[in-house]
Amino acid sequence: MLPIYEAIAYENYTLIGGSNRPLLFLVDSGSAYESYVVKIFSKKDREQYNPASKECYYYALAEEFSLQQPKAAIIEFKKDFLAFIPKDVSQRIYESGSFFHFATKYMEGYSIINHNLKESDLENYEVETVLLSIF
Repeated sequence: MLPIYEAIAYENYTLIGGSNRPLLFLVDSGSAYESYVVKIFSKKDREQYNPASKECYYYALAEEFSLQQPKAAIIEFKKDFLAFIPKDVSQRIYESGSFFHFATKYMEGYSIINHNLKESDLENYEVETVLLSIF
């Protein structure tokens, strides 16, 4: 089960990658303040293909196969916190229809985005193919 942490600050840092424009927040993990990359999926996306569940499944599978990955958590956004962050960010959270979002611990200097990757390279991309290539 993923821990649930409360967002305490927006780090005003734009991360490259992903169609949902991941955001960086400082969270209280109970023992320290840590930066987490939060994926805010739109309500439409959540209703159509439930990406947050897929993120959790991928995380669980990677953990099961002992693959290296950043620590994951569910980040809670309280309404009083949303009043003190930039309006465009709080609006994205409100419009998502949820105050709980999947996140991974921020690893500075690390990116899974290969800027040389062409769209044509992804034509045959399937999760099953990726998993089979691991073994």
